Amino acid sequence: MIPLCFMAVIAALGGLAAVGLALGPMAAIASSALVAAPALGAVSLASGLAAAVVALRRYG
Repeated sequence: MIPLCFMAVIAALGGLAAVGLALGPMAAIASSALVAAPALGAVSLASGLAAAVVALRRYG
C-alpha cells in the first residue's frame, strides 16, 4: 500500500509540474506538457484508488 501511495503522490507532483511548464513561457515544452499532465493525473488517480482498495480489504 505504501508504494502505491508514494506513486500517487509522485505522479500528482509531476502533473502539477507539467501544468506549471505548460503555463510557462517556453512554447516548445508546453505542447508535450499539456499531453503529460492528464496522463500523470490518471496515474495518480489509479494509484490512489488502488491504495484505497488495498487498505479497505486489509482493514475492512
